[in-house]
Amino acid sequence: MSLATPEQIKEVRRRRTITVMLVVGGILVLLPLSARFGDAGFIIAWVVFALVLTLFIPQYWRCPVCRSPFPRGSNGHRCDECGTEFGA
Repeated sequence: MSLATPEQIKEVRRRRTITVMLVVGGILVLLPLSARFGDAGFIIAWVVFALVLTLFIPQYWRCPVCRSPFPRGSNGHRCDECGTEFGA
């Protein structure tokens, strides 16, 4: 396995931070909104949020070297396709 360049490691860490902020931010925004609009609003808001995550994460959460999706459970620490290690 090869070690990624510092720029690539920085990119993976930035993407990891943005993904976590998107998920946490979405939940914090949806909780009060869904409570305000009742059961129908709650279901619609969460379905839309789940669809956005389902479409966004696979496209965004990719190896910056080979552009293949990171394997499940790697948390961006390694890419099995190109064998690059991105560290902690």
